[in-house]
Amino acid sequence: MSATSYRPSNRAWLSRLLSRQPHQTIGEDPNDPYLLRWYVIPRNRFINVYLHKFMRDDADTLHDHPWWFVSLILRGGYIEHTESPDRKMVLRCRTSIFDVRSPWWRRCIAFRPATWRHQVVLPHTPDGGRVPCWTLIITGRNTRTWGFWCPTYSGLYTNRRRVGERFVPWQQFTSGAGCGEVA
Repeated sequence: MSATSYRPSNRAWLSRLLSRQPHQTIGEDPNDPYLLRWYVIPRNRFINVYLHKFMRDDADTLHDHPWWFVSLILRGGYIEHTESPDRKMVLRCRTSIFDVRSPWWRRCIAFRPATWRHQVVLPHTPDGGRVPCWTLIITGRNTRTWGFWCPTYSGLYTNRRRVGERFVPWQQFTSGAGCGEVA
């Protein structure tokens, strides 16, 4: 979830949108992207609207965002891994803080604060592939740095236990360093 292929100026926004090509291809390998992103409105510092096509899972480590966001699943779905107060992983199948469902509206709308730690995992196909997921995302203005929450441990080998987590800024995490497993 690191390399970004294209970030257009607002002048180029409309022509790129009309071409149906994504404004951004996010991921290490452009032939196997993590996420395709279209800007529904020109990018600005107050509010942004994106169309996302998730192509594969998030990194294994929980992450947060620099802004609050509202997510509307348009097609497909995903499982959201989050963390409970006792630091145990929780699986949420697109539910949580705020979901709207009704007989006449079969889509899930979820609100997430900037501090919401999560990981998106796509459903598997019978042959082991992933089912892409399309979402409409509305974000607020940047309020913080975003990044990944890496576990910290105490003890060695057989006595090792998780004692907390540390914040790793996204630029450091996605540069190949991850949680520090690679020197």
